[in-house]
Amino acid sequence: MEIELEIEEENSSILYDILNPDNDQNIDMTVNKKKLNIKIKNLELKSIYSLPDDFLRNYEVFYKIYYNLKI
Repeated sequence: MEIELEIEEENSSILYDILNPDNDQNIDMTVNKKKLNIKIKNLELKSIYSLPDDFLRNYEVFYKIYYNLKI
């Protein structure tokens, strides 16, 4: 199973640096202008909700910190 997430974010390169996993070959991330594309390959059924939710939760934290602190 494979899932793709697309996050439109003005600071997508910063978000990429934060979310990019170090050693996971099943997660492919690319930045295209103001969009971060996340492709999760070989996703197991038991992780179908938790893994995408983790990425979205991390994005939410990034957004709150980055835009509230005006870094």
